[in-house]
Amino acid sequence: MTRYQFDLNLSKEQIESYYRGSVRWVQTTTLTGQSLRFKLSHLSAYVTHQGVRGRFELVSDVNGDFVSLTRLS
Repeated sequence: MTRYQFDLNLSKEQIESYYRGSVRWVQTTTLTGQSLRFKLSHLSAYVTHQGVRGRFELVSDVNGDFVSLTRLS
């Protein structure tokens, strides 16, 4: 298992673009400088009226497939 930590600050408008179907992926940079891309749908549990904000940890398996996403703060 590989763990990636990163900060996100997505506005309400950015999240709404997902629901309109124009955005499906989030691309961000981890705290260690790695590029990370994952489905925006994995953030659905963390969406608020302001969007999505916080520090997160994504876990992937040995094949690089998504396992879990946890909000750390």
